[in-house]
Parts: sequence; structure tokens; C-alpha cells
Amino acid sequence: MLQGKPVTYQMRWKHPERPEGRWILAVCLPVMDDQGKIISISGCTTDIDAQKRVENDALQALQALERASASEQRFQHFSKSSPVAVHILEIPSRAISFCNTAWFDMLGIEKVPFDQLDMSWTDGILEQDLPLLRGSVQKILTTHEPQTTQFRFRKMFLSGDGHRYQSWGSSQSHAELDENGAVKAIMTTTTDISHLKWAEEVQRSRVEEALEAKRQNEVFIDMTSQNPLGAVVHCADAIDESLIEIKSILDKLQYSDEKAGKRLRELVASSAEAVNIITSCSSHQKRIVDDLLTLSKLDSNLLQINQASVRAKSILDDMRRIFEIEAGRAEIELQIQADPSIKAMNVDNVMLDTGRVHQILINLITNALKFTKDKPQRRVTITMGSSEKRPSDGVLAAIDFALPHTLSDTVRESEAVASGPETFFIWFTVSDSGRGIKPDEKTKLFSRFQQASPRTYSKYGGSGLGLFISRELAELQGGEIGIASELDVGSTFAFFVKTQPAAPPVDLRLKNDLTIRPRSGSARTSFSNETVQIHVLVAEDNPTNQKVLKRQLTNKGYIVWTADNGQEAVDFLRQTRYWNAPSSTSSLSSSPSTAQEKALHVILMDTEMPIMDGLTAARKIRQMQRDGLLKGHVPILSVSANARPEQTSMAMDAGMDDSISKPFRIADLTPKIDRLADMAYAG
Repeated sequence: MLQGKPVTYQMRWKHPERPEGRWILAVCLPVMDDQGKIISISGCTTDIDAQKRVENDALQALQALERASASEQRFQHFSKSSPVAVHILEIPSRAISFCNTAWFDMLGIEKVPFDQLDMSWTDGILEQDLPLLRGSVQKILTTHEPQTTQFRFRKMFLSGDGHRYQSWGSSQSHAELDENGAVKAIMTTTTDISHLKWAEEVQRSRVEEALEAKRQNEVFIDMTSQNPLGAVVHCADAIDESLIEIKSILDKLQYSDEKAGKRLRELVASSAEAVNIITSCSSHQKRIVDDLLTLSKLDSNLLQINQASVRAKSILDDMRRIFEIEAGRAEIELQIQADPSIKAMNVDNVMLDTGRVHQILINLITNALKFTKDKPQRRVTITMGSSEKRPSDGVLAAIDFALPHTLSDTVRESEAVASGPETFFIWFTVSDSGRGIKPDEKTKLFSRFQQASPRTYSKYGGSGLGLFISRELAELQGGEIGIASELDVGSTFAFFVKTQPAAPPVDLRLKNDLTIRPRSGSARTSFSNETVQIHVLVAEDNPTNQKVLKRQLTNKGYIVWTADNGQEAVDFLRQTRYWNAPSSTSSLSSSPSTAQEKALHVILMDTEMPIMDGLTAARKIRQMQRDGLLKGHVPILSVSANARPEQTSMAMDAGMDDSISKPFRIADLTPKIDRLADMAYAG
């Protein structure tokens, strides 16, 4: 302006309602005199605030457009190089409006421009997984919520081990909404998880292989330990019976030399004592093996609870049968009784895992007998009762129960344990007049490899496993275990388990109207006023066990045939009265009978044999019955060194009629044979 030129500029005026001011355009013009001097300045202002706002908005829009363009370029570059597949599905046409290179690669199809893409979004998906993906799309359309889905592609995946597997993808889908809130597109990213799925499968396979190897190892240990024990027990029984007979003969003989007769009786008594020791050690060895196998299963979470209907009082009968002789030898008064609560609650048949309850009771009773036999007053009392509420809060409140497992422990109540409105508790106590336990010693009980004190092992032996395993088994069955004890007075061990009422146990193969008759002299069964000698087929691959068992049964008056495997047992039926087809020859060993049609009443079938195992043989025999190749029902008694509840269940499912586990006493075996023989005649 000083040079006489007009000036135009923009500025902001202060405004009371606009802190940022208001834009104006100012024009200033100098006014000069005749001599060219500025004498005044005139000017005008124009409000351009609205124009400025429009310009600013346009600038911001341009900048946003530039940023969007840059973002789009970056997205395209990112999606092109990304290993994650991206595609956009338009709604409602369900046409693909965008997909990146990884999408083509993941589906295993050739990359083409969008306008030339002639395929559905489902074309590369395995047909079995299409309903899963369609359901995911439908959920997005309905709920507008993101969905995550794992599915398989048709394309195969080459794994690190050189094998081909189905490719896997994991997708995350999100809805894009229009201004009305309706879904206009679904944007999906998919990650290739084929390697992860393969690794999971390899890991699962390895875990299964490891568990199977461990299971096979347990079966091997069980069989290799129980088979010899069975032979030892059978031989001990045979020697014991022979000694009893020798003593009887000696008592009838007249000796000219009284000293020789006395010496003979001393030898018989000494031999009988040795037999008792053999039997006792064998039983002890069996319990150790059982405890170790149970511990192994607990550590691997392989131990199962299998509840079945059982008559509650039969458990007490079993304990009486198992321990009556042992208690008698130690001159211990053994009392086995049912608490009045059993009658008051009308407890009869209940759901229990009898094998596991037996295992706890055998551990507790064995300890009670061991700690009582050296005392002047020797008494062991086993009591069974029932309670609607948890016994630790009621009838057994005086018992110090072991603390329940913490969250870090692996043992939990099994899902197979009875539950529901009818659930109640069966409890057991084992009381003895033994040495008792000090209060500080009780804290060490029920722990792995722990005994009350070092003196316990030095005087009584044991491994410290029995009570630990008993605790685990009780808790798996929804119960607890504990002790009440007073030093030099005695101890009471108690435990309880969950149960519920059950229908009477039904064995469709055994008829309820059959009665088991006592045997004397020879093994004979009486049916329809006839007395017939029982014929038994022993299918056993171990030559020693086969020989010893045959001799024992023969001494009891049975007629015994033998087979070395399941196939021979099946073939033997062709020679018996059961065969309903043309006869054929067999290479089996035979008993003295020369009849063309051999008599057979019961098969003792070992479950583990070469060529054909016992379970397979039983299934084949039952199939032959259904096919009409056999007349009537062939009674089969399962013999196993691995007779846990799950194995017993497998035997029953295969068609066995009853079971017994090694090592067993002949006195336990013969009633089962006789019952099945009665069934054979009834059939």
C-alpha cells in the first residue's frame, strides 16, 4: 500500500460465540493527493466464513480420500502377500466380490481375475463340512455376531511324515451392515491349520500308543505273575489235600515202632505248615501285584469304575469266605455283620463296583489280621451299614477321614458313580483289637509308600501302598476313608461309597430255579433225579497250569479234557453231544472215554491264548449256536489273570457265563463249575 497499490488479505475476527474466530476478506486501497502522497486508506470487508468452512471440508475430504487410497493400496499389497486367505461374500447374491492370492492357494485352484471367477464359495470345501459352514453363515445373517469355524478343504496336505492328509482351515467371519442394519456382505479370513491338525493327530496317536503300551505292559505283568502264582496255589492245595489224606491213613495204622509213627506225624504237620506258608505268601504276592497294577492305572488315569447290580450282603459273604480260614489259623475271632441300618433302609440290591469295594476291604482286613495276630485278645469285626446322608457327617462322625483331594490332584469321583435323587451311601468299618496307632502316626496314613512308623515295616512288613490305593478307590466311588484308633486298644478303619437301589442282578444264562448241591467224593451233578459225572474241558495254553489244574479237578472227581488254545476248544465241540452237523476229527488230548459222542458240561476258557484267544472262541461258539451248528447252550467259565471289572465285562459280552481270576483256589472254582453243569443239564 505504501507504493500506492491495493492490498487484499484474509483474517479472522474475534467472535463471542466462536472461539476460533470468524473469517473475513479485507480489501484496502490507499488514497493519494496530487503529489502522490497517501492521505488516507479506504477499505471494505467481506464475510467469507462459510466459504472457508467449505474449503476446509473439501480439503479434509481430499486428505481422507488420499488416505483411503493409500490404505486400499496397502490393504491390497498386504492381502496379496498375506498367508491368510481373505474373501468377501456379497449378500444376498452370495457371490465373491473380493479374494486374495492365499484364498486361491488354500482352496487349491488357479488364480483368475474376479470377473472371470466362475465358482461358488463352497466349491473348495469338503462336502461333509458344508452344513457346518452354511450354518455359520446363517448365524451371522440372524445374529450379526462374528463366527469362528474349523473345516476341511478338498485339497490334500502333505505332512512332515510324507503322508497325505485332508487340509484344514480355521475361519473368522464378520458381518458388514448397511445403513438399515441389514447384512450386505460377510468378510472372512481363513488360516491354514493343516500342520496344527496333523501335529494334534500325531500327539493323540502317540498318547494312545503310549497308553496302549502301558496297558499291554500291565497285562503282561499281570499274566506273567498270576500264571505261576496259580500253579503254586494249585500245587499247595494238592499237597494240603494229600497231607490230610496221609494223616487220616496214619491215624488208622498201627505202628510197631511208636517213635516212627510219631516222626511221620511230625513230618506231616511240618509239611502242612509249609503248605500254609506257601499259600499265605502266594496270596500276599497277589495282593502286591494287584496294588502295583492299580497304582499304575491311577497314575495314567486308566482306572475305571464299573458299577453293576449286586446283592449288598453278598459282599460280607465274600469277605467271610476269603478270610475265615486265615483268621482261624491265627486264632482270631472274625465277626462279620450287617448294621441295623441295612434292614431299616431295606437295602438289598445296589449299584456298586464290587471288585473295587472288595479291593479296599481286602486291604483293610489283611492289615487288621496282621496287626492283631500277636495280641492276647484277637478279634476283628467287619460291619456294613447304610446312610442317606454322607456318613462322615453322621454315623461315622468319630472317624478322622483323610482330607479330600485338592484341585491339583488327579483323582476325582468317577462319572460312572451312581447319582440322582435315590443316591445313598454304603459304609464299612473294619475294627481290630491290635496295637493301635499314635495320633501323630495317623497323619502319615493314606499316602503313597507311607506307613505309620519305621517300626511298622520292620515288624510287620508291607509296602505302604494299600491304604493309599484304598483312599483313591474310595474317592473315585464318591466316598472317603479314615481311621479312629487308640494305642494298645485297637483301630477302626472306615470308608463309604455312593450307590443307589438296583434291580436284582440277572444272568440270562443261569436259571434261578437251579440249586447247587454239595459234592462229596466225585464231582457229580443231580438233575431230574439222575446223578451224572461232570465233564470239563480246560482250555489253557500254559502247560504247567493245564497239568496242575487237570490233576486237581481229576482228584475232585471230574472228567477232564484239555485244549491248548481257543481254536482247539471250538474244534472239540464237534466230538460232543452239542454238535449238530457232520462230525470231524480233532487232534485234542482225550480222557479215557471211547464213546463216539463225548460228554461235556463246562468249558474253562482262558482268555489269553495263542492262535485263538478265549474271548474270540466264546464269540465263535455263540455264533455257532445261533447258526444251528450246536444244540443247546454251551456253558463257558472265563479264566483270566487280568479279571478287573472291565475285563470281566468284556468276557460277559463275548458270551461267557461266569468268570474267575487267577490265582484261584480249587475250593472257589468247583462251585462255579457245578452251577454251570446244572445249567448244562437244564438246557
